[in-house]
Amino acid sequence: MNMDQSNAYGIATLVLPVQGEEVWLGKKTRNIGVGTLNGPGGGIELGEDRRQSAAREVGVEAGIMIDPEKLEAVAILDCYNRRSDGSIFHAKVFVYIAREWEGNFTPSEEMTDWEKYPINDLPFKMMMPGDPYWLPEVLIKGRRIHAELHYGLDQKYLESEPIIDDVPIEVLNL
Repeated sequence: MNMDQSNAYGIATLVLPVQGEEVWLGKKTRNIGVGTLNGPGGGIELGEDRRQSAAREVGVEAGIMIDPEKLEAVAILDCYNRRSDGSIFHAKVFVYIAREWEGNFTPSEEMTDWEKYPINDLPFKMMMPGDPYWLPEVLIKGRRIHAELHYGLDQKYLESEPIIDDVPIEVLNL
Protein backbone atom coordinates (compact mmCIF):
# COMPACT_ATOMS: atom_id res chain seq x y z
CA MET A 1 0.00 0.00 0.00
CA ASN A 2 1.25 3.49 -0.85
CA MET A 3 1.53 5.34 2.46
CA ASP A 4 0.88 8.71 0.80
CA GLN A 5 -2.50 7.46 -0.39
CA SER A 6 -3.38 5.83 2.93
CA ASN A 7 -3.05 9.20 4.65
CA ALA A 8 -5.10 11.24 2.15
CA TYR A 9 -7.20 13.86 3.95
CA GLY A 10 -9.81 16.39 2.96
CA ILE A 11 -12.12 18.92 4.61
CA ALA A 12 -15.65 19.42 3.34
CA THR A 13 -19.04 20.83 4.25
CA LEU A 14 -22.56 19.41 4.06
CA VAL A 15 -25.77 21.43 4.33
CA LEU A 16 -29.17 20.05 5.30
CA PRO A 17 -31.86 22.48 4.04
CA VAL A 18 -34.69 22.01 6.55
CA GLN A 19 -38.19 23.37 5.97
CA GLY A 20 -40.50 22.67 8.90
CA GLU A 21 -40.47 18.90 9.43
CA GLU A 22 -38.92 18.15 6.03
CA VAL A 23 -35.41 18.19 4.58
CA TRP A 24 -34.46 18.78 0.95
CA LEU A 25 -32.25 16.08 -0.58
CA GLY A 26 -30.84 15.68 -4.08
CA LYS A 27 -29.24 12.78 -5.93
CA LYS A 28 -25.44 12.99 -6.18
CA THR A 29 -24.10 12.56 -9.71
CA ARG A 30 -20.38 12.26 -8.91
CA ASN A 31 -17.65 11.86 -6.29
CA ILE A 32 -18.20 10.31 -2.86
CA GLY A 33 -21.78 9.08 -2.51
CA VAL A 34 -22.57 9.07 -6.24
CA GLY A 35 -26.14 7.86 -6.83
CA THR A 36 -27.27 8.51 -3.25
CA LEU A 37 -29.55 11.18 -1.82
CA ASN A 38 -27.76 13.85 0.16
CA GLY A 39 -27.63 17.53 0.97
CA PRO A 40 -25.40 19.91 -0.97
CA GLY A 41 -21.80 20.38 0.05
CA GLY A 42 -18.20 19.95 -0.96
CA GLY A 43 -14.63 21.04 -0.52
CA ILE A 44 -13.40 24.30 0.91
CA GLU A 45 -11.62 26.59 -1.54
CA LEU A 46 -8.62 28.77 -0.78
CA GLY A 47 -9.63 31.88 1.16
CA GLU A 48 -12.99 30.50 2.32
CA ASP A 49 -14.04 29.61 5.82
CA ARG A 50 -16.34 26.61 6.34
CA ARG A 51 -19.57 28.62 6.34
CA GLN A 52 -18.62 30.49 3.16
CA SER A 53 -17.79 27.18 1.50
CA ALA A 54 -21.12 25.69 2.57
CA ALA A 55 -23.05 28.68 1.20
CA ARG A 56 -21.14 28.59 -2.10
CA GLU A 57 -21.67 24.84 -2.52
CA VAL A 58 -25.40 25.19 -1.86
CA GLY A 59 -25.61 27.81 -4.61
CA VAL A 60 -23.63 25.69 -7.08
CA GLU A 61 -25.33 22.36 -6.35
CA ALA A 62 -28.89 23.37 -5.44
CA GLY A 63 -29.38 26.81 -6.98
CA ILE A 64 -30.48 28.47 -3.74
CA MET A 65 -28.82 31.29 -1.85
CA ILE A 66 -28.16 31.12 1.90
CA ASP A 67 -26.58 33.51 4.37
CA PRO A 68 -23.46 31.80 5.80
CA GLU A 69 -24.06 33.49 9.17
CA LYS A 70 -27.46 31.83 9.50
CA LEU A 71 -26.12 28.29 9.11
CA GLU A 72 -26.57 26.18 12.24
CA ALA A 73 -23.55 23.97 13.02
CA VAL A 74 -24.80 20.50 14.00
CA ALA A 75 -22.11 17.88 13.40
CA ILE A 76 -18.56 16.97 12.55
CA LEU A 77 -18.25 13.69 10.65
CA ASP A 78 -14.93 11.90 10.36
CA CYS A 79 -15.47 9.66 7.34
CA TYR A 80 -12.84 7.06 6.53
CA ASN A 81 -13.47 5.93 2.95
CA ARG A 82 -11.78 2.77 1.64
CA ARG A 83 -10.45 3.01 -1.91
CA SER A 84 -10.14 0.14 -4.41
CA ASP A 85 -6.38 -0.13 -3.70
CA GLY A 86 -7.10 -0.59 0.02
CA SER A 87 -5.96 2.89 1.02
CA ILE A 88 -8.14 5.20 3.10
CA PHE A 89 -9.32 8.70 2.26
CA HIS A 90 -10.25 10.58 5.46
CA ALA A 91 -12.82 13.33 4.96
CA LYS A 92 -13.68 15.63 7.86
CA VAL A 93 -17.16 16.94 7.07
CA PHE A 94 -18.67 19.94 8.86
CA VAL A 95 -22.47 19.67 8.80
CA TYR A 96 -24.88 22.60 8.94
CA ILE A 97 -28.64 23.08 8.91
CA ALA A 98 -30.09 25.88 6.78
CA ARG A 99 -33.59 26.99 7.73
CA GLU A 100 -33.78 30.05 5.46
CA TRP A 101 -32.86 30.54 1.81
CA GLU A 102 -33.80 32.38 -1.33
CA GLY A 103 -34.65 30.78 -4.67
CA ASN A 104 -35.84 27.38 -5.80
CA PHE A 105 -34.01 24.07 -5.85
CA THR A 106 -32.71 23.36 -9.35
CA PRO A 107 -30.66 20.48 -10.77
CA SER A 108 -26.94 20.98 -11.36
CA GLU A 109 -24.05 18.97 -12.77
CA GLU A 110 -23.40 17.62 -9.28
CA MET A 111 -26.92 17.05 -7.89
CA THR A 112 -30.31 16.35 -9.45
CA ASP A 113 -33.84 15.26 -8.50
CA TRP A 114 -34.34 17.64 -5.56
CA GLU A 115 -37.24 16.66 -3.30
CA LYS A 116 -38.47 17.26 0.24
CA TYR A 117 -38.54 14.27 2.57
CA PRO A 118 -40.17 13.98 6.02
CA ILE A 119 -37.50 14.09 8.72
CA ASN A 120 -39.24 11.21 10.54
CA ASP A 121 -39.34 9.01 7.42
CA LEU A 122 -36.12 9.53 5.46
CA PRO A 123 -35.35 7.20 2.49
CA PHE A 124 -32.26 5.68 4.12
CA LYS A 125 -32.04 2.86 1.55
CA MET A 126 -31.26 5.57 -1.03
CA MET A 127 -28.72 7.36 1.18
CA MET A 128 -25.17 6.79 2.46
CA PRO A 129 -24.89 3.74 4.78
CA GLY A 130 -23.86 5.89 7.76
CA ASP A 131 -26.79 8.31 7.45
CA PRO A 132 -29.31 6.22 9.46
CA TYR A 133 -26.95 6.42 12.44
CA TRP A 134 -26.18 10.12 12.65
CA LEU A 135 -28.92 12.01 10.75
CA PRO A 136 -31.77 11.23 13.18
CA GLU A 137 -29.51 12.34 16.03
CA VAL A 138 -29.28 15.87 14.62
CA LEU A 139 -32.58 16.21 12.74
CA ILE A 140 -34.95 14.50 15.20
CA LYS A 141 -33.20 14.59 18.57
CA GLY A 142 -31.50 17.96 18.07
CA ARG A 143 -28.12 16.70 19.24
CA ARG A 144 -24.81 18.34 18.32
CA ILE A 145 -22.48 15.47 17.50
CA HIS A 146 -19.16 14.13 16.33
CA ALA A 147 -19.44 10.85 14.40
CA GLU A 148 -16.73 8.50 13.20
CA LEU A 149 -17.77 6.48 10.15
CA HIS A 150 -15.65 3.78 8.48
CA TYR A 151 -16.93 3.11 4.95
CA GLY A 152 -16.07 0.09 2.85
CA LEU A 153 -15.27 0.13 -0.84
CA ASP A 154 -17.19 2.81 -2.79
CA GLN A 155 -19.03 3.79 0.41
CA LYS A 156 -21.53 0.95 -0.17
CA TYR A 157 -21.37 -0.34 3.42
CA LEU A 158 -19.93 0.42 6.85
CA GLU A 159 -16.94 -1.60 8.03
CA SER A 160 -17.81 -1.07 11.70
CA GLU A 161 -20.47 0.41 13.95
CA PRO A 162 -20.29 4.23 13.93
CA ILE A 163 -19.08 6.02 17.04
CA ILE A 164 -21.26 9.02 17.93
CA ASP A 165 -20.57 11.46 20.76
CA ASP A 166 -22.07 14.77 21.84
CA VAL A 167 -20.04 17.88 21.05
CA PRO A 168 -20.37 21.33 22.66
CA ILE A 169 -21.61 24.00 20.26
CA GLU A 170 -18.37 25.94 20.88
CA VAL A 171 -16.39 23.12 19.27
CA LEU A 172 -18.67 23.04 16.22
CA ASN A 173 -18.22 26.78 15.71
CA LEU A 174 -14.41 26.84 15.92
